[in-house]
Amino acid sequence: MLRGHIDHVSASRVEGWVHSADFPVKGRRVFAFIGKTCVGGGLVDVFRRDLAEAGLGDGILGFGFDIYLEQPLPLSRLVVTFEACDFILPQTGAEMRGRDETGAVIDYEAERAQWRFMFGRGWLEESAYLLLSDLARFGCREMRLPESGTPPEEAAHAAASAILGLNALRTAPILRREIGSMDDLHDGIRAVTRLDGARPPLVALWSAAPCRLNVAEWSHRLADPAQKEQAAEGAVEYGFGGPILLFLNAECALRLPRLAQGDQPVLLWHAASAEVEQPGGTIVWG
Repeated sequence: MLRGHIDHVSASRVEGWVHSADFPVKGRRVFAFIGKTCVGGGLVDVFRRDLAEAGLGDGILGFGFDIYLEQPLPLSRLVVTFEACDFILPQTGAEMRGRDETGAVIDYEAERAQWRFMFGRGWLEESAYLLLSDLARFGCREMRLPESGTPPEEAAHAAASAILGLNALRTAPILRREIGSMDDLHDGIRAVTRLDGARPPLVALWSAAPCRLNVAEWSHRLADPAQKEQAAEGAVEYGFGGPILLFLNAECALRLPRLAQGDQPVLLWHAASAEVEQPGGTIVWG
């Protein structure tokens, strides 16, 4: 359960507080949105004596950060969102609950606005911004690994960890899974759920041999299973392996892939949710 309040909003700044009895909020990132436009972000790092005296933790529950309006926007519609979950704090005293995962829809335009804001503030490199923005839009994107002399598997692991960590919006363990068959690859992708129940469920795929995977672009935005099945009829072929790493939203509609050249295993990376105890080491599927 998350509680909070927006205490002050102006054309240049927003201030308020958040508290949870279930997990610490100190140092967590919050973002301000007006509609689908992200106008600022900051950390929960302000000590509030009034909240400490009210018995709400250590009192480090406040936030205050500048906002940037590139065009006139209605400040009365400004809300604050909490990282890695779908809580929304409006401009009234409120006790907000997250939606059930069943049927919950991630606002991918808000995701793109978030990455655009972070890039504009210099928090993201351009290549990462473009990749994450495209993943929010299409659900699937290829990345060419840098030619650095690093063994391809190590380069794939480093690139996968970097992007999946950014998507998590927090420090998250990255799991590596080794998959040996088409059915197990499909099941392995489907086993990846939304990170912490709210972040997009991204996976990274790589193999020593070229592979193909048919993905229905945009289908990660569909909540209706029947619509997803229909979207799969128009799936587009994507490649990965060798110098190509593939990032995929696990909620996209898929057609079974083809594993080429002697059943070379596919490596799958994904970030682990904080509340789930994850096994260590390499996990072999199939």
